[in-house]
Amino acid sequence: MKKMLLISTVLAVFFILFEEIYAGEQLNLTAPDYTTVIIYRDNYGVPHIQADNESALYFGEGFAVAQDRLLQLEMYRRTSLGTMSEIGFFLGGDYTLADEYAKQYYYTESERQNLYNSLSSDEKNMFDSYSAGINRFLDSMNSNQTKYKPQMLSQLEIFGFHFEPWKPTHCIALAQYLIPQFGQFGGNELQNLSDLQTKGQTWFDINYPVNDSNAFTTIPPLLTSVKKLETGNNYCNIKIDKRVLDSLKSQKNLLNLIKDEIGIPKTFGSFAVIARNDKLGENASMLLGCPQMGTPQKSQFSIVWEAELYCPALHVGGMTIPGVPGIIIGRTENFAWTFTSGMTDNTDIFIDSTKNSSYYQYWYDNKWNDFTIFNDTIKVLSGSGYNNLYFTHYRTIHGPVSGSQLKDHYVYSQNMTFWNQELRMLNMMVNIYKAKNAQDFENALKLNTMSFNVFYTDKSNIIKYWLVGKYQDRTDGVDPRLPHKGDGSQEWKGFINFNDLPKDSNATQGYYVNWNNKPVKWWNNGDNIPWTSTNYLGTRVLDIENYVKPINPFSFDDLKNAPKAINDHGSYQQAIKFTGDNVISQNILPPGETYFTDINGNENIHDTDQWDIFNNWQFKNMIFGQFPLSVSYNSNNNEPILSIYPNPASERCMIKFNNEMFDLLSLKIFNTMGTELADLTAEAKNMIGSHVLEINLSNLSVGTYFIVAQVRMGFYMAAFDIIR
Repeated sequence: MKKMLLISTVLAVFFILFEEIYAGEQLNLTAPDYTTVIIYRDNYGVPHIQADNESALYFGEGFAVAQDRLLQLEMYRRTSLGTMSEIGFFLGGDYTLADEYAKQYYYTESERQNLYNSLSSDEKNMFDSYSAGINRFLDSMNSNQTKYKPQMLSQLEIFGFHFEPWKPTHCIALAQYLIPQFGQFGGNELQNLSDLQTKGQTWFDINYPVNDSNAFTTIPPLLTSVKKLETGNNYCNIKIDKRVLDSLKSQKNLLNLIKDEIGIPKTFGSFAVIARNDKLGENASMLLGCPQMGTPQKSQFSIVWEAELYCPALHVGGMTIPGVPGIIIGRTENFAWTFTSGMTDNTDIFIDSTKNSSYYQYWYDNKWNDFTIFNDTIKVLSGSGYNNLYFTHYRTIHGPVSGSQLKDHYVYSQNMTFWNQELRMLNMMVNIYKAKNAQDFENALKLNTMSFNVFYTDKSNIIKYWLVGKYQDRTDGVDPRLPHKGDGSQEWKGFINFNDLPKDSNATQGYYVNWNNKPVKWWNNGDNIPWTSTNYLGTRVLDIENYVKPINPFSFDDLKNAPKAINDHGSYQQAIKFTGDNVISQNILPPGETYFTDINGNENIHDTDQWDIFNNWQFKNMIFGQFPLSVSYNSNNNEPILSIYPNPASERCMIKFNNEMFDLLSLKIFNTMGTELADLTAEAKNMIGSHVLEINLSNLSVGTYFIVAQVRMGFYMAAFDIIR
C-alpha cells in the first residue's frame, strides 16, 4: 500500500507538467497485429494517437474518428456511394438526385474494388487498418451501448436501420467523391458557347478573357520566365438548347441544397498567408492556412476533424475529412503546409454525335461506338417500405454523359484529367508525412492530380508556393473556354510537366497571399474564367493583400488577425511560426471536435467548446509532440520498454531501455517528490550495440526511486527500490 501511494505521488508530480495539455482521458487499444495503440484526448477532445507502426496508427485513427463522428461517417459514405435514399425517410428528405449524381459522375463498386486491388501493399494497409479501426468501434458500441452508441443511431434502429461494417472501398469512394469538391474545375463550356453565339465574339472576349494581365497574382508579376500557354481558336458550331443549360443549372442548385441539408462539403475556397525574415523583422517564418468548406454552424458537425498521428515512421498533426485516413492540412516536426483550391481548369466538355435520337451509338475515331451503359437501382425508403427507382446513365470514351440533345443527335461528355486518379492525392499526403526537407515535399507534390495551391515553410525559414495538379497542355488547338468535338479530331495532346507549373520560393516581398486567385501572370483562365481584374475570384484576395502589405514588421498576432481583418473565417484555421527549432502552433476547429450525443441524450462536452473561440476570432494551442507520461511494454514479448534489475537493488543495478524505435532525449533518476537526482543521458546515448546501462547506487539512501526516459514523443517511467 505504501509503495502504491509513493508511485501515485510521483505520478502526480510528473502529470503536473501535462495537466494543461491533456484532459486525463487515455484509451489503450490492441491493434489487429497485437501492438498497442494509445489515444490521448486533450482539453478540446482532440485525439493524439500513438502506435508502434503505421498499420496500428491508422487503426487508431479509424477508431477515434468513429468515436467522434460515426453518423457523419455514415452520411459521407452513403453520399459517395449513392445510397442516401435508403435512409432519407428517417431524415425527412428526398435524396434521389444526390444518389443519381454519385452514380453518374463517379465509380461502380467493381471499379473501386479494381482500384483497391491495384494499390501498393502500403496503400492497402492504410485503408484496411483505418476500416478495421472503425469496425472495432462498432464492436465496442455493440458491447457497451451506454457509452458508445449515439442517440440518433439508436432512434434510427427503431425503424430498422443498421450501421453496416466499414470497408476499404468505402474510404476510396469517399476520397473520390470529396477530393474533387475542392480540386476539380471547369465543365462550363456549353454555357460559354451559348453566350458566344448569342452575344458575339467581342462581348465574349471582354467578359470571358483567356488571360487578364491585370489580375492579382500570388507570384510577383515580374516573374514571367515560363512561356505563355497555348490558347487555341476553334470551337464547335452547335446550337445549344437552352433547356439543356437550364436543366444542368437546376440540377446543380438542387444538389447544393441537398448537400447543405446533410452537411456535405459543396463549396471550395481557402485563403493563406505565408511570410518570412524581412517581412517579419526577424529570422523566422509563419504560415496561416484557412480552408473554407462551407460556413460552420453550431448545430452541425464540423466538416473536418483534427488529430495528431505518431509512430516511428511518421509524425503529423492537423485536419482531415472523416472517412479519409491521414492528415490533409497540418504540420510535422520540421515543416507546415496548407492548401487552397487551385481553380485551374481540369475538366472539359466533349460533344459526341449519336447515330440516332437514342443512346445507341456515338461517333468516334471514324466508327460508331457503343455507349457504356449503367443500369442502377436506387432503393428509396418511404412509410410503406422500400421502393426501387431504376436509373440509367451512360459514358463515352471521354467520360460520364452529363447532358444530351438527342433530337439533334448530340450528347455531352465530361472529360477529366484526373479520372480514376483521385487517390494519388492521398499517396502524395503519405509521402508528405515522411518528407525530411523541402525537396522531399516537392517530390511528393508531383504525385497529385487535383488542382491546388500549396504553401510550405519549415525550420530553415524558407517559404515556398506551388500550383499543382494535372492539366492538359492545350496544344489540341481548341479554345479552352469552349467544348471539344468528340469525333477524335480534337483529343488532348498531352499534359503540362510538373516543372513547368507555377512555383516560387522566398518571394522578394517576403510573403505570399492567396485566396484562390491567379498564380502567376502568364497562367491562363480555363472555361471557368476564375480570374479577372474585376470579378470576385480575381479581386477578393486584395482584401488580404491590402491588410498584409502595409504591416512591417508583420507579427504572429498580425498573422492570426488576418481572418478578422478580412471578416472571413476558415472551416479550420491554422497559424504556425518557426524560429529555428522553436515552433508556435495554434489552430481552431469550429464548432467542435466531437459530434456525439450518447444513448441517454448526453452531449459530448467537445461538441461546441471551440465555438466561442471561433466567434471571437481567437486560436487555441495546437498540441503537438507532447504525449504524457506512459509506462509502456514491448507488444511482441510483453517486455517493458524501460526496466531495472535487480529490483530491489543494493549498490549497483542495470537499466535496460529498449530504444530501437525511440529517439532518447534524456534518462534521469528522480525521488518520490519529483526531485532530479542523477542525469544519465550522456551515458545512455553513448551506448553502442547495447541498451543496458550499469549504474552505481551507493550515493542513494534506502527508499523508492524512479527512472524516467524522455523520448521524442513523451516519457517512460519505471520504479525501483534500494535496500541495504
